[in-house]
Amino acid sequence: MRLARSLLDAGAIGRLHLMAWRVVGQLVPLSGTFSGTPWRQRPGYRGGAHLDAGVHNVAQIRLLCGDAAKVHGAIQWANSTIDAPSDLTLNLEFDSGAIGNYTASYPELAVPREPNEMRMYGTDGVLVLNGARGERRVTLHRADGSHERHTFQGIDNGYHGELRNFADAVVHGEPVVGTIRQSFTNMLTILRGLDSAEKGTVVSLADLADGASGVSGVPLWRPRGASGLFDGLPGSHTVSSDQADGGEA
Repeated sequence: MRLARSLLDAGAIGRLHLMAWRVVGQLVPLSGTFSGTPWRQRPGYRGGAHLDAGVHNVAQIRLLCGDAAKVHGAIQWANSTIDAPSDLTLNLEFDSGAIGNYTASYPELAVPREPNEMRMYGTDGVLVLNGARGERRVTLHRADGSHERHTFQGIDNGYHGELRNFADAVVHGEPVVGTIRQSFTNMLTILRGLDSAEKGTVVSLADLADGASGVSGVPLWRPRGASGLFDGLPGSHTVSSDQADGGEA
C-alpha cells in the first residue's frame, strides 16, 4: 500500500475517478479460532465480520482514495452460522470527487477462488492491488499498454511500521499516524454503511473528515530518518515490466 499511495501521489494514473474492491471468502465460525471468539457471535456485536475485517479494508481505502463524503449501503443475510449480515456493499463518494464500490461477502458455503483485488481507475492508467498471504503485488497499467509489476515477499501488513511509529512517538516525540481518531473513523464508515442499508438512504460521512489536519484520509508514514520508501521495513521488493499489456494483473 505504501508503494500504491506513492504512485497515486505522483500522478501515475492521473486523476483517480473510480475504485472497485470485492472481498469474498467462506466464513464458518470454529471454536478456538479467531472467527469463533464468543463475543463476535453475540447479537449485540453489530456488523459481525464486516466490522472485524471491514475496518482494516476501510483504512486501506482511505489511505489510497482519501475520505468519503457519502455512503450508500446494502446488506444481505445468507449465512446461517453467524448472527450478522453475510453480504455488505458500500457505494462511496469521495472528497476528491471520485466514486467507489466496496463489496464484501462471507457465505457459509465454499466459493470459487476469488481474486479479491482492489482496482483504482485513473484518467491515465489503472492501479491493481492483489496477492495471497506472504506475497503482495502492485501493478501499474499505463495508457500506452505497458505495465509495471511490483512484488513484495515477507511483508507483515504494517505491524512493524505501526510499532516503529509508536516507538518513535514515545522516544522522539514523532506524531502518531495510527491515531484513535483514524480507527474510529474507519469503524464509523462501516457502521454508517449499515445505517444506510437499514434506512434505505444515502448517509453523510462529511463530519468524519479531520479538517484540522488538512489531510483527507490517512497520511503516509515514513520511518524516522528514512530517505527511501521502504528503508528499515521488513520484506523484499522486486520489479518487472512489459511494453505489451497482457491484460490481467
